[in-house]
This record gives sequence, structure tokens and C-alpha cells, in this order.
Amino acid sequence: MVEEMLSGRSLLDYALYAPRNLELHFVFNRACELSDELTRRGFQCSIFKYGIEVARYQRIFSFGRAALSMTRLILQFKPDVLHANNLMAGRIVTLTGKMTSTPSVVQLRNPYVPKRQSWVLDAC
Repeated sequence: MVEEMLSGRSLLDYALYAPRNLELHFVFNRACELSDELTRRGFQCSIFKYGIEVARYQRIFSFGRAALSMTRLILQFKPDVLHANNLMAGRIVTLTGKMTSTPSVVQLRNPYVPKRQSWVLDAC
């Protein structure tokens, strides 16, 4: 866990200067400059496409597929803590953390959390 993780640059810095005994694996919902840079530097990254669909049925299917993929990944790597960099990612991280008994942390960038999303914070 990092005290202040406000940008992709600080995440990259953390990965580069983390103790060598830590096994880091990064999960993104789409490919981006940061995932490309981490992969180029030898870190393991997974891309789970999630959150792009418009129709409700597609969103539910996508969420379920992402949760199952994340659970499989967690059982494979057995991390100590799961970290979500925003509330949207926190929904999957919290659900899979509960299913696998892995602690989760959700980073909030905005102090306002909609009432329909507050269950994520309660579950962490």
C-alpha cells in the first residue's frame, strides 16, 4: 500500500522501488500507457475489459465475467492485499476479496460517494 497514489507515475515509481521480495501483478480494465510501460519493464499485467458496455444486460454479464476472472487470478497468485484505484474498480475488488477472503483497499479521489455505491466501502 502506498500513502499517496495519485497518478500512474506514482504507481510506476512504487513498482520500480518496491522491495524485491514483493511479487507485484497489475490488473487494468483496458490497455494504456502505464500498462504498456509496466509490461516493458518486466512486470506482470492483466487486462480485464470491464465497464465499457451501455446496455444493462451487457454490464451485468461483463461484471460477472470480470469478477470470475479476478477470482481465478487471485487464487493463482494469492496476493496479501487487493487495491482498487477508484470506486468502479472497487466493486470488483471488493466482491472478489470477499469470495477469496483477501483484504481489499479502495482509493477514493472524491469524498462524495453515491448512496447506491456505499456498499463497496462497507464491504472493505
